[in-house]
Amino acid sequence: MTTASPTPSKTPTTPTTPVAAKPVKCTKPGDLFNVAGADVDTLPPDCGAKVVPAGGRAPLGLGCGGTYPTIMLKTTTAKSKTTICGTNSSGEKVRMVTRPNGGTALDLPSAYEPGPDAFVAKKDGTTYIVEAYNGSLTAEKDGTTQRQNSSDWISLDNESDYD
Repeated sequence: MTTASPTPSKTPTTPTTPVAAKPVKCTKPGDLFNVAGADVDTLPPDCGAKVVPAGGRAPLGLGCGGTYPTIMLKTTTAKSKTTICGTNSSGEKVRMVTRPNGGTALDLPSAYEPGPDAFVAKKDGTTYIVEAYNGSLTAEKDGTTQRQNSSDWISLDNESDYD
């Protein structure tokens, strides 16, 4: 008796379609954020701001990223844009990324100081202070203080401190 060896069956292949990445919602000047008071963990990045890949600790961009993915505050002044990036929304571990108009972004270790309600960073003898309640940026160096009022700012709380 002769037995035929089984013929391997072919499994039909279904072409795979790549899953499109979820589009990132960007903020635009004039956008209102968290008006309903929803509990959010991060602000959306600005359109065009590059985010650092999750695995890297390259210098942060204004979109935050890497080990500091949470955008806690963003502010724009006449002379610069600044973002406060955190490991989460607690404010315990934060970095300040500030970019003068036409300049290179500075990625600075930062700390939140509850007394003045401000984020403070230091580099090369300059102290940078972002006031969390109004988005203004102050730079202090060698006894000289330059204050830049915010023309547009947004924070996770987005609540008025003038009530």
